[in-house]
Amino acid sequence: MGYLKDLFGQTIVFLILFFLPLSPGVSQARFITIDTRVETKLQDDKLTITVELTNRGDELAYNLVVTTEIGGHSQAGRPIEKLEVGEVSKSQFNLDISFDKPGAYPLITRIDFTDVNQYPFSFLSLTDLIYGEGGPPKILAKMKPLEMAKDGKLHLTVKNLDANQKEINVRLIIPKEITPKDGLHVLKLEPLAEQTLDFPVSNSSALVGADYAIYALLAYEDAGRHYFTSAAGSIKIIEKKKLTRQQVYLLFGIPLGIFMLYLFFILRKKQKRRTADGS
Repeated sequence: MGYLKDLFGQTIVFLILFFLPLSPGVSQARFITIDTRVETKLQDDKLTITVELTNRGDELAYNLVVTTEIGGHSQAGRPIEKLEVGEVSKSQFNLDISFDKPGAYPLITRIDFTDVNQYPFSFLSLTDLIYGEGGPPKILAKMKPLEMAKDGKLHLTVKNLDANQKEINVRLIIPKEITPKDGLHVLKLEPLAEQTLDFPVSNSSALVGADYAIYALLAYEDAGRHYFTSAAGSIKIIEKKKLTRQQVYLLFGIPLGIFMLYLFFILRKKQKRRTADGS
């Protein structure tokens, strides 16, 4: 027997999509806001997952696919052709699961969809499943938000709160539009030690203005029990920074100044040589 506890109470994911106006001279921001709720029932190692999606924006979402993942088991739901503004859609999943050890395990829900222009988007939701008996993890983790245009680096800080060494499996889960260089890491932390991990990431298809929720999953085993915690972060896509006028002057002015100085000395040297030859 077990129960599912939502890490963040109610998971609400906001994706803001900006569309070009059809009429010249008119500028209006349109957006898709999808409210996601996950409910589960676990009995005799049979897990039933219900994912409810509500479109609370002012644009339709198209070609939605909900995928759930837990303990190496993944299942994709029936494609949803479109989700009207204000419409609610439910997807149900039935999984047979079994874990060697009791404790907490992550349940990942991924939603893929497209906008009216068929541009693909995805977002994540995370909850945890208590299998048998759980217990509070003795580690803390936090992740700084990141703003980037093309490339960036996520910083995850992990602290061991226990008097015993911990071997922690770290996994980064991230939307498809962002590509991590390496999303897996095994971290060994001495008692009461703290360490920061860096995860380089790059923008593969995310649009400027998009703001994505991301998660780092941290798991370890101790005394026959499986422990799990997570750190929530975000990646916001911004425009590539343009050089200021002063930076442009420095970028081109310094090499030009060096070249002019070099040219001045060359000409001066030639002038002295001519003067010497004439005398």
